[in-house]
Amino acid sequence: MRRTRNKDNTGLKVQKLRNAEYYDTQEISDRLYSESKEGKVFHHLMEYMITDNNLLLAYRNIKNNKGSNTPGVDKRTLKEINKMSE
Repeated sequence: MRRTRNKDNTGLKVQKLRNAEYYDTQEISDRLYSESKEGKVFHHLMEYMITDNNLLLAYRNIKNNKGSNTPGVDKRTLKEINKMSE
């Protein structure tokens, strides 16, 4: 009988938090989360999503995922995007 074990995601969570702090996005995330818990409804969040640091953070977080080889809606993979300049 083959036994499977649960992966410990603690290391991954710590790394993602460290990455968010490195790209200076953690403070914004914490503030938005806190305000959402108070019932605030948000509009115009795109300004947070398209910041250079948030895009770099997103790239860093997904580049090692299994799905990173899957082309996006623009038919590009992360390998192709990696060859592009910032």
